[in-house]
Amino acid sequence: MEFFLTKKDVAEVGSDSIVLFRFKGEKLSAGARKIDRKLGGFLSEKMKLSGFSGDFGKTVAVDAPSGLGAKTVVVVGLGKKDGFGALEAFRAANVAAGRTGRLSRSVSVDFSNVDREFLRPFLEGAACGTYEYGRHKSSGGRKNRTERIEII
Repeated sequence: MEFFLTKKDVAEVGSDSIVLFRFKGEKLSAGARKIDRKLGGFLSEKMKLSGFSGDFGKTVAVDAPSGLGAKTVVVVGLGKKDGFGALEAFRAANVAAGRTGRLSRSVSVDFSNVDREFLRPFLEGAACGTYEYGRHKSSGGRKNRTERIEII
């Protein structure tokens, strides 16, 4: 597993999946709004139709058209901002890994609306969320395919 910090535009990445975050009661980040525009408003429409409001651990995923660069966009709810801490960052990474791991070798995470102090617990959670112990397994191979996580 490799982790990278980058200053790329989230709407221009070439990863298999993009992970966006939304706090309950808050608007989407600037990067998420940009992606929503590229998707023709489909992301915000799906969130509205599914009743997604940013509750912790809830997710919305959409398949992206070829023009975006990523195959899948996942929005992960972080709950209320005033109740968000290191443990929630760790758990949010597990949620994101669970939604993207079986499909994606590379994942870009828009961390722009989350305080950077939570980056370390997020990375630890991502490492734990993608780990699979397979020493005594005779078949099946790895279920989680993620090899690279890029933090934007």
